[in-house]
Amino acid sequence: MTLHQYNTLSRDTDHLVDICLALSREKDLTHLLDLIVTKARQLTHAQAGSLYMVDGDVLSFEVLQNGPLNIYYIKQDESAPPMPSVPLKKDGAPNMSNVSSCVANTGLPLHIEDLYAPGQRQFSGVYAWDQSSGFRSISMLALPLIGYRGEVVAVLQLINRQNKNTGKVRPFSKTDIHIMTAIASQAAVAIVKVRLIDELQALMYSFVKAIAWAVDAKSRVTGEHINRVAGLTMRIARLVNDTTTGPFKDVRFSEDNLEELKYAAWMHDVGKIITPWHLIEKSRKLEGVIDGMAVIRERFEVIRMSCRFDWMASEGAKSDGGLERELSAIDRAYQFLVACNTGKMPMDEAAMARLEEIGKQTYKDSKGKVRPWLTEEELGLLCIRFGNLSAEERQIIQDHALMTRKILSNIQFPRHLARVPDYAASHHEKPDGSGYPQGLLGDAVPLQARIMAIADIFEALTAKNRPYKQPMSPDEAGAILEKMKKGNEIDGDLYDLCRDNGIFSHPPVSDDSFDD
Repeated sequence: MTLHQYNTLSRDTDHLVDICLALSREKDLTHLLDLIVTKARQLTHAQAGSLYMVDGDVLSFEVLQNGPLNIYYIKQDESAPPMPSVPLKKDGAPNMSNVSSCVANTGLPLHIEDLYAPGQRQFSGVYAWDQSSGFRSISMLALPLIGYRGEVVAVLQLINRQNKNTGKVRPFSKTDIHIMTAIASQAAVAIVKVRLIDELQALMYSFVKAIAWAVDAKSRVTGEHINRVAGLTMRIARLVNDTTTGPFKDVRFSEDNLEELKYAAWMHDVGKIITPWHLIEKSRKLEGVIDGMAVIRERFEVIRMSCRFDWMASEGAKSDGGLERELSAIDRAYQFLVACNTGKMPMDEAAMARLEEIGKQTYKDSKGKVRPWLTEEELGLLCIRFGNLSAEERQIIQDHALMTRKILSNIQFPRHLARVPDYAASHHEKPDGSGYPQGLLGDAVPLQARIMAIADIFEALTAKNRPYKQPMSPDEAGAILEKMKKGNEIDGDLYDLCRDNGIFSHPPVSDDSFDD
């Protein structure tokens, strides 16, 4: 072997190694397809190259490179005009008039030394291209890229092998064919791998969005809540990444970190799947599977009727207006109960005392049995001082965070998403330790969960579809968050970062990043 031959072999070996390494490392399908054509041309000294992907009944034109014509087309480049697809069939029969479709249909490589030699005129697609472009295709090597199921996933074409010294176009050599067959096999593995990863990721995304949709759809009052919380969470996370000063100047979320947080944000309320819907939608103290206030309304009709019967049975009942006074007192008691039921009336000591007084009143039912105006359960619910939930009901609602952890812990997340259950289940934890479900304190609450907490609170305060409260303006919600900052209920540094960058200047919007 001469020194020249040795150097040539060494360079070709280096190219081959570079191609194999590049194919194994590339994660983006568009870049991968362009890389395959680029490296194949370099290795074979081809003037032009193209790559088609099998897409149903057609070959989709993905990459075209032509050095003499200075054409470098990539399908995903929005500025490039679309290239026509190649049909795999014509009139119900395999299309053999194009080199690419011929190779895709047969699954066999095709080497043509001279496309214009006698007997080679069957490939009308090549001649039409040459005529329209002014290029002359002479030698061609077309290779099927075959997936692990034995199906053709793509076709690689190389045109006009040049002598690197003279520039003369020559047929592809046996060595070219041998090496490119091996490269085509590696390229097919790389394409299938990237597509499988993309498809699995798309499957995960669609699964997550479907579950989130189901959670939101379960209740009319939480529709789009998860979507908006996810959008705001990712906006805050990117803001942390972009900051170069202050407490977060050294914090950087990697792409894997961001993806992990995105999954956690979309799944943070998955535990509500098992939360009773009447608690999620509860807007009055006596709301439940049935409306407790409706039961009391019917009972008070009976109480009024019982009162009339008692007065009719007593002598002189009609002479002193006592019946009207007693009925009026019953009506006032009922209206007071209605006001207490809304959860909006201040439940001070006077209100509590009056409820106790009403609860002690009795009446006789249709069978003459003495019954209280209010059951113990009704009295207990109406005596709720703040909001509309009893302690037991509030605990059931709060258990959704624990259920989120239990549900997500049963999913085998990939390693780079391993902490999704932790982050999702911790969005109600507070730095002061008063949060739930674990009561984590300070930095024990992950930064990702602290980000979600602010997003969750701000969305809840500004939401327009909560029947138990009026929506707050962004400024009002920001003021509430500032109070929570002072009480160490949220991360103060995160609050400052959000406030200073206008996060609280308008309501959160939906997240569509899973559709990218």
